[in-house]
Amino acid sequence: MKKLKLALGVSALIAVDGLSISASKSSDTELLKQAKQYFQPLPKQIPSPKDNPITKEKVELGNFIKLFWNFYIKS
Repeated sequence: MKKLKLALGVSALIAVDGLSISASKSSDTELLKQAKQYFQPLPKQIPSPKDNPITKEKVELGNFIKLFWNFYIKS
């Protein structure tokens, strides 16, 4: 009996969720329009501060640190 009630409850939740997904597609479109009013795409290249320019050495150090942590996490 408990299994039957559980199965019916899960079926009801799936049915309700399915209805809410189809109804929320239009609200998703509206939400996206609102978000585009507030947020802009990120620039292709992020400008560096004048007092701290990007150098080849800094890029190499960043790549080394990234490789170190990738190895450390995978191990």
